Amino acid sequence: MGFVPSQDADKIADTVEPLAERLSEVLGVDIQAQVLVDYTGLVEG
Repeated sequence: MGFVPSQDADKIADTVEPLAERLSEVLGVDIQAQVLVDYTGLVEG
């Protein structure tokens, strides 16, 4: 799962990690959350 920071990237990374962990538990697959530099990086990733 990729995110583009609209504010402080470190805060977003701390926020999305629990979401990724919970989705992994519910779905039974490994979910990794990444905060990328910009939209282009998200699309390429």
